[in-house]
Amino acid sequence: TIGEVDAFLADRSSDAYDKVVDRLLQSPHYGERMAQNWLDLARYADTAGYHFDGVRFMWLWRDWVIKAFNENLPWDQFVTWQLAGDLLPGATDEQILATAFNRLHPQEAEGGSIEEEYRVNYVNDRVVTFGTAFLGLTLECCRCHDHKFDPITQKEYYQFFSFFDDVDEAGLYSYFTQSAPTPAMWLLDDAQKKQLRDTDAAVITAEKRLAELRGTQNKAFDEWLAKRPVAPKSLPGELARFSFDERDTAGKFTSSIGKDQTATGPLENALVDGKFGKAVQFTGDHALTTNLGNFHRYEPFSISLWLKTPDVKERAVVLKRSQAWTDAGSRGYE
Repeated sequence: TIGEVDAFLADRSSDAYDKVVDRLLQSPHYGERMAQNWLDLARYADTAGYHFDGVRFMWLWRDWVIKAFNENLPWDQFVTWQLAGDLLPGATDEQILATAFNRLHPQEAEGGSIEEEYRVNYVNDRVVTFGTAFLGLTLECCRCHDHKFDPITQKEYYQFFSFFDDVDEAGLYSYFTQSAPTPAMWLLDDAQKKQLRDTDAAVITAEKRLAELRGTQNKAFDEWLAKRPVAPKSLPGELARFSFDERDTAGKFTSSIGKDQTATGPLENALVDGKFGKAVQFTGDHALTTNLGNFHRYEPFSISLWLKTPDVKERAVVLKRSQAWTDAGSRGYE
């Protein structure tokens, strides 16, 4: 500021310059100033870059970079943490957060995009950024061929590629939510960490109790089912039950519990003999949809159905509640 300049000019002591430097180094703005160039080099942004350029929450990494400069973090740690902090023994939240350096590339969400194509693009981005930031080299040409004037061979390029290829991620981020694309991390304070530990312990205890109960209840249920030729009319807390014995001309089935609950399937899905009465025979292309099932993640719920498959499938989605195949950072169920 003008006042700071005037104070410096008025200071006639021999260490006037040293005092200014020390004061500026102690300022939190020092880290901000130093971080500017690093953020540019690391292609930092708080949006995804492609398509509609959705918001992404990366400012915590930006704040870490500012903090690292203000605390004068040694260069070897500054480099190691950003490239591989998550691989350090007993890695801290801060060391893992630093690796967001490798996650700052543009990310795609446009429908019809090929997931693997963009995932490979992301890995190439990491390799090129690594070369620029840490080697002072452009690793662009060697992606495609060797060159007599290029110190890095194509083979060496893909050795770098193999390191950055070990990130377990999808090639597209969520279109429908602001959830962070995987892999992601939680940054919790001490109270939240304790609450999470206590909750995890309670879950383990409950799961052990559930396993004990299942051993006796499964047997009792099988015995009950063997004696009963038809499905029960309702169970406590049941929201809907579909028999699929009758449907209207629009392909709609009405629940025997709560008449406002419906299930609808195109007429291409034939009705055939099922476990109890009629069943829907799926074509593989025509789904059966319901107007219920929108639960919060903290609400317990169960879904039961009889399913007969003509063959063993390596992977098949039987039931889901989501807006698209890669829609929401694994929110919903499938």
